[in-house]
Amino acid sequence: MPPLSFAAKLVVGTIAGLFGILAAIMITYVDKRTIYWIRVNILHEKRGRPPTGGRSPLIWGLFIVSAVIAAGGTAIVAAASSPTELAQSTQTPTYTSNVIQTLTPSSSLVPTQPQAAFPVPVITQVAKGFDTAGYGKLTSLVRDSQGNLTLFVRDLSGQLAFMQSSDGAKTWSAPNYFFQTSPPGTSMVSSVVDSADQIHIVWGRVPDASDVHYGLLIGQKWSVQDQIVGTGSFARDIAVDSANHPHIVWSGIGIFHISYDGLNWIEPPDSVLPVGWHPDIQIDADDKVLLFLNDSQFYPSPGASVYEIDNIGGHWNNPVKLSTSPFWSGGAAAALDSQDNIYVTWMGATTANGGQDQVFFSRFVNGQWQSPFPIGNVNTSAGSTGQESPSVAFDSNNVFYVFWRGLNSDNHPVIFARALVTEDNSNSTVTAGWSPTIELRATDASNVGWPSVADVWHKNRTLGVDLVWSATVGKDKVVEYAHVKYP
Repeated sequence: MPPLSFAAKLVVGTIAGLFGILAAIMITYVDKRTIYWIRVNILHEKRGRPPTGGRSPLIWGLFIVSAVIAAGGTAIVAAASSPTELAQSTQTPTYTSNVIQTLTPSSSLVPTQPQAAFPVPVITQVAKGFDTAGYGKLTSLVRDSQGNLTLFVRDLSGQLAFMQSSDGAKTWSAPNYFFQTSPPGTSMVSSVVDSADQIHIVWGRVPDASDVHYGLLIGQKWSVQDQIVGTGSFARDIAVDSANHPHIVWSGIGIFHISYDGLNWIEPPDSVLPVGWHPDIQIDADDKVLLFLNDSQFYPSPGASVYEIDNIGGHWNNPVKLSTSPFWSGGAAAALDSQDNIYVTWMGATTANGGQDQVFFSRFVNGQWQSPFPIGNVNTSAGSTGQESPSVAFDSNNVFYVFWRGLNSDNHPVIFARALVTEDNSNSTVTAGWSPTIELRATDASNVGWPSVADVWHKNRTLGVDLVWSATVGKDKVVEYAHVKYP
């Protein structure tokens, strides 16, 4: 039997509830014999002979049944709530008991300015008439062990394609189309490269729910071109483990995770959490899965928070709340350094009404989460969905890069960039700490989109990172590229 629709559940639940309440009222007031029994046996009143008429045991039983019907009707009405209402109603008990472990920021990690300047990189145009197919935590660009770049783009009709460069982004191949959204609409891609230079991608429609599509690209040929591994997804992300097996996470009515064991996708997908939005996935050297997400409240709802959840120990642990702001927080993006320390950034509102957001930072070191603090300004809204996250990555020097879109002092859209030289960095010319913030924008661009930093297998990282973003030049939508290096 198919499940009841929202309207059917509402009608059935309402009728059952009203019937139960009405029956209980009628029984209570009409059955004098029952009232007499309560008074004599519970209230110990002396009432003489009981009134005639009525079957007290039967009526009392019906009273209990009516109460159960009323409660059942109420439960059915509650179950008929829309997915958003249901997520909001369950999120509090899901996360109530989880409190962040605090670690006072060390003097080298508070947002001070080290001596080294942050050079502004050269910006080049990759393609005209295209948009980046992923941004923020969703990666459009990958670099393999030979330095070859593969970029996933989307044309103005929603078709997905990839382009490749083997000369450091000086020239690019023609677009190779591989998926047309049907009906026409927008698709969002996230990609990752493994230790064998195989590129794994996941995609689906936005902002509507869609299937979870998976592909495996080896060189210029598809080993798996379009395999559906999940349904009902609003946002998706992908990572690979040490065996080069893909792991995919998505948000639907809850957070789901699925992985491949070398032969098959492990079914059914893990139901990680009953609520959550726009997860970011990372996998450490021990093949433990780490997820970063926010908890299903629209911007700028106060109290929406960022959480980390992992399967360390072989099971999904309780989520840990990372953000401490009373205002909206979301759009989390994470990266792991060479020692598997976790670095996380997210967007956070600074007022109850939003509109002047900041980029916040925390990290997990020495077994504790560091108290978060802001590292940059957006100077506008970071967006309503939690998908507009910073884009983050490490290079081979253990320098942590953070990129985000915002407005500069001239009220012009730009890409902001900032770098953190960690204590484990291998560059002796600069002290540990945060770099100055620089702006990236081609002089002829009137607008910029959210940035996407390249994914690189952790053992193949190079000095600096590769970055792409969409921009508007004249009437054209273009994709721009820069190689960013600090110091």
